[in-house]
Amino acid sequence: MIIFILFGILISAFMVLLARFVYLYFFQDQCLSQQCWFDLPFELMIMYGLVILIGGFNAYLYKKHDKAYLLFWDALGTFLFCIALNFIYRWWLNM
Repeated sequence: MIIFILFGILISAFMVLLARFVYLYFFQDQCLSQQCWFDLPFELMIMYGLVILIGGFNAYLYKKHDKAYLLFWDALGTFLFCIALNFIYRWWLNM
């Protein structure tokens, strides 16, 4: 069980970083340096951290109910949700 929790956390963390990179590369042209990838505001760090923890908990639930094949869809959902979080955060700053 612990292995699946760690695996879920790793997959979620990778998807969060990938979503951050995709968002910065395609939707925010003024920030293409590597320093910008990890220069996160505090609110985004909290949101990303919670998404990563939820990914670990989901992996635990999938293993508990023998539905580990759903991890792919969880990873895809994590990626799309994190891209949406970036847009929501940018919109919230411009309010």
